[in-house]
Amino acid sequence: MSLVKCERDGCHAFAPVSANHVYCTECGCKRKNENQVKRLTAPLITNDEIFEAQEARKWERAKQRDDRNQWLLENKTFCMFDIETTNLDADVGWILCASFMPMGEKPYTIRGKANDRSVLDRIRRELYKYDYICTWYGTGFDMPFLATRLLLNEKEPIGLIKHIDLYYVARFKFEFMRNSLENVADGLFGGAAVKTKLRGSVWYAARSHSVKEREAAIDYIVEHCEMDVKELGALFEKLISFKDIQATPLRRF
Repeated sequence: MSLVKCERDGCHAFAPVSANHVYCTECGCKRKNENQVKRLTAPLITNDEIFEAQEARKWERAKQRDDRNQWLLENKTFCMFDIETTNLDADVGWILCASFMPMGEKPYTIRGKANDRSVLDRIRRELYKYDYICTWYGTGFDMPFLATRLLLNEKEPIGLIKHIDLYYVARFKFEFMRNSLENVADGLFGGAAVKTKLRGSVWYAARSHSVKEREAAIDYIVEHCEMDVKELGALFEKLISFKDIQATPLRRF
């Protein structure tokens, strides 16, 4: 019997076993040809149908994000965090105190003394008690300042943490005159946002060699810091719905 070439693409020559044996069996050309015919003859989806499906998918994904964000708020722990320091540069100043306020609870503070070496590890460990740490411009100050103090004192670094910075919610979602914690809180809460003022004399006293004078100044600064985290907690409740919590990455500090 004479050999014939595969009718699909001539890939093989073979001896046909029947009159309709026109495709080679080695490559499965019969099935390939059937699938090609199906693709060519399948009804085309109109642009309207494609666009409608895409729009519906957007709403579905948005609803899924909202549901997951609500689940996170109900099932994960969120803690407000703020520090007060003797200087804006971590290689010059040190941490006087670090205040924490878990959502729905009262604030508490870890305070330093003449330096922060003895409290750095405590502050770092405290951060890991919560699923999410919330700050106001903590990306630009609080977290890198703490990371630098840990590095300079040869301590274990902060590591990976889920950090929400509400400063950027205010900055990119709204249009306040200034995006400071005090100004945004004053705009939203009015007179209820009034807090302690830190004068220059208090900062000088916090670095005093006199233990009595230093401790009195740090007491005042702790009060200020705890009021900051209270305001931050109030702003969290106002602004968190504008933040896609489930997209919060793990950041290394």
